[in-house]
Amino acid sequence: MPLPRTHVTDAYGKMAKVLLQPLQPELTSLAGEVTEKYFGFISDQGKTAEIIRRLRSSEFKLMKRQQMGYLMMLTSDDLTYRAHLREAHKAGRAHTFVDVEILWLVEAYSFYEHEIYRLLKRRYSIRKNVKQRFA
Repeated sequence: MPLPRTHVTDAYGKMAKVLLQPLQPELTSLAGEVTEKYFGFISDQGKTAEIIRRLRSSEFKLMKRQQMGYLMMLTSDDLTYRAHLREAHKAGRAHTFVDVEILWLVEAYSFYEHEIYRLLKRRYSIRKNVKQRFA
């Protein structure tokens, strides 16, 4: 059921909720799949692999759960701008603490955005909202 692009203007508003709410089960599943796929990829990439090797197994599992939770938060149908900003600041502090480079974060968000967009594109035409969430 494609909607005219002009109806999708607020990444956190009523229309975003209407569009994202029916997708929540798929987005939850996708968050797990994308997290696994991404961590498989970064486990072999230079500095990120070095950071991951320093982690104990329990820490790595926790990091993956937290990343999945963050992704689920980004695609939540009831996310507010204020909550998004608060969580982004927390994530930024955590990434700084373990010396994650900004390019890694940009790559991660591009990866997640692409995968989520593929799902959403099948159901709706809401690229603008997805872009706003990852901006």
